[in-house]
Amino acid sequence: MVTLTATNGVSVEPPLCDDGSPGGVSTSSVDDGLVEGTLDDADLHLGGTKPSAAPAAANPSSAAAAAAAAVAGATSTPPPAGGVLRREVTLHVLETVNSRVENIGSIILLLRKQLSRLKDALERETISRVASDALVERHSDKIASLRRQRRTLRQKVVEQAARADSLTDRLTTLQGERDRLIGEVRAAQAAHAASAAAAAEAAASSAVTAASAAEEARAEELVRELESTKAARDGEVATLLREMAAVKSEMAADSTRSLAAAAEQVRAVTAQRDSAVAEAAAATSRVAELESDSNRRVLQLADLEREVRTLRDQLGSNNQEMTLLRRQSLDDEVERRRLHNQVQELKGNIRVYCRVRPLLLKGAGVGDAAGGAGEASASGVFRYHSRGRGIDAIRPGDAPTSSATGGLPPVNKWAFTFDRVFDGSASQSDVFSEVSEMVQSAIDGYRVCIFAYGQSGSGKTHTMLSSADGEELGVIPRAVAQIFDHTERMASDGWKFELKASFMEVYNDQVRDLLGSAAEDANVKYDVRFDAATHLSVVSNLTTVTVNSREEVDKVISTSLSNRSTASTRSNERSSRSHCVFRLHISGSNVHGGNVSGLLNLIDLAGSERVKFSGVEGARLKEAQAINKSLSALSDVISSLANKDKHVPYRNSKLTFFLQDSLGGDSKTLMFVNLSPASAHFSESLCSLRFAQKVNACEIGRANKNGRVSLG
Repeated sequence: MVTLTATNGVSVEPPLCDDGSPGGVSTSSVDDGLVEGTLDDADLHLGGTKPSAAPAAANPSSAAAAAAAAVAGATSTPPPAGGVLRREVTLHVLETVNSRVENIGSIILLLRKQLSRLKDALERETISRVASDALVERHSDKIASLRRQRRTLRQKVVEQAARADSLTDRLTTLQGERDRLIGEVRAAQAAHAASAAAAAEAAASSAVTAASAAEEARAEELVRELESTKAARDGEVATLLREMAAVKSEMAADSTRSLAAAAEQVRAVTAQRDSAVAEAAAATSRVAELESDSNRRVLQLADLEREVRTLRDQLGSNNQEMTLLRRQSLDDEVERRRLHNQVQELKGNIRVYCRVRPLLLKGAGVGDAAGGAGEASASGVFRYHSRGRGIDAIRPGDAPTSSATGGLPPVNKWAFTFDRVFDGSASQSDVFSEVSEMVQSAIDGYRVCIFAYGQSGSGKTHTMLSSADGEELGVIPRAVAQIFDHTERMASDGWKFELKASFMEVYNDQVRDLLGSAAEDANVKYDVRFDAATHLSVVSNLTTVTVNSREEVDKVISTSLSNRSTASTRSNERSSRSHCVFRLHISGSNVHGGNVSGLLNLIDLAGSERVKFSGVEGARLKEAQAINKSLSALSDVISSLANKDKHVPYRNSKLTFFLQDSLGGDSKTLMFVNLSPASAHFSESLCSLRFAQKVNACEIGRANKNGRVSLG
């Protein structure tokens, strides 16, 4: 650990976190008085009052009254605004303090890094100054060496000068010897002249003549020898003079070059020394400045450490409160789920919504020739009442019909009441606003089954699977969007969800995988079985994909719709000839404890029209018989669940056997009965309304109504 020393000599050690990192602060909260004051100010700002010291105990009768009020029309009762705001303000204050402490810790860590860099800079400056001194000393030695070289050169010059003087003396000696030889020659010449005179005088004597000739020859030889010796001496003297001149010139050049190089080196060394001295002075000034700044930062660090210790003490005092708040947040989520489920059970674990599609021009032209076309015909078939809960079916046309009531007038009007009725003007958004509560139950961990029932062309597929942009999105895309929105919001509270989707159809009471290829599906066997350990229905070889975004779910839906079985009938040019089942497994876990597992089944049933009305034959007749058989099995299962029979005939159909894990118990079931407003479809619409009315009379997961229920 780095210990910093201030100018007053006090050592300051940086604080350590629980994990050993400098400047860290553990998660806690601020002082109780600060939190209480902030919460009281928030409560008074909202017009509330400060909470009393001892809150009154909860009254069970009040909870029952609240539940009754929820049945009357309120979907849920919001918690008191003061309590929620108190927790939100507390969490906000705690997050602010934590952020401030983290910022202070970051500042302390930054200051320590800066101090470390200052110390490194000081060490580098000291090393640079020592290097400069060493450089000066090293160049001083070089200057001394150059001076010694200069003295050596001067001594060499002196020696060369002495040599030149010696050569001069030798030359002088040679010149003296030459002069002596010249004197001897001249003496010899004089003697020769004297001898010649004597010979002239004694010409008669042959001996004198011969002697004179010999003497003369010897004299001439001596002269030639002297001249040769003189020439040799002159050449030697000239050579010595040239050599002496070259030596002097070389010595002068060497001396000049050496002295110039030495002077240049001296100037360079002097400049380097001056630069090093200037740098050392600047480094000394910088070191003093850094020391001053370091001392100032040490004092700042000490102040920040004191503030951090204060904040840590405040945060440490509220660690327990933070834990309690997290636990209370989880408890609140559990309570919200419990109350939401209670409201759903009070509304009924099985509900029936009726939806009438708009009258299409094509339908008006084909089926409403007798009753008129357009909206007039539609309004003549259905009437709405009871504030969106009632619908009357009115037989189109003015002609009376036969009656089997023993002479009583024929019945031309039938009244029905459901949990919700949507007329042709209702949008997809209006429909889903009533469905979203069931989707929330699936997110909360319950098993939910939503299916659309009705004849072909009544709008089932549009209600459930429409993938058009904007307001035309169906229940399945909107439900997926709601689930992803909820999981993203819950991620901030420590929740992590995993979503797995599958898409299949039941065609001629056989399971087909809509996410697999058609070539492979023909050779694969799909067996439905019920796992008693997990209470889940499992289909062997069925494709299940993990989805992480809405785009992936849209791709799953698009692939499934392209593989679904459809055909043309008298009711609809593109009639769905199979039951389409979209299943989404929702698994969630919380880092602070707790997990949830829900199941959402969204089903687009095949057309429920009778065989004589659809006008099919051959293979289509077999399809229609299989469809009606599975729908009949579905009604038998719902009747058995409503009557709490010991045996529920799930195995009568692959559809009901697969949905065994999502029907009954505390599961939630919602049926859309889709109706066509065309007068030509009135009889089938009336059959659908009668079936839906019987389903609406069932209760699953609650006490039975008086009497048994039969959907046959």
